[in-house]
Amino acid sequence: MRYLNKLCVIELGYVGLSVADVFVMPSILEPFGLVYVEALLADTPVVGCHESIKELEGLLGIYIGEGFDPRREGAEELAEKIEKILKTKFYRELLRRGITGNLSWDKIGEFDAIYKEVLSQ
Repeated sequence: MRYLNKLCVIELGYVGLSVADVFVMPSILEPFGLVYVEALLADTPVVGCHESIKELEGLLGIYIGEGFDPRREGAEELAEKIEKILKTKFYRELLRRGITGNLSWDKIGEFDAIYKEVLSQ
């Protein structure tokens, strides 16, 4: 963490995400999607790895953005998904509440236990 005139780099990242209209990271694979969680905590909808977006929406029970699969979709589809997000009315504070209300260290511990069980078989 680096401080710049009493504002740390981590805070700058949050400020950047919180003023963005959409966070876009069209990766092929994002195992859990922590970077999407960070964007949602900053009240910013996302376009990203279709599997991660689907998983997070299932956990949170809310629409958080659009999934993108670069193996099957191209730049035109990505642009359409970004445009859809920009045209969608989000109650941005609900994105943050979805994360804080549904994800906790206890929930992450549940994932850890599931992963350990699967790996032990």
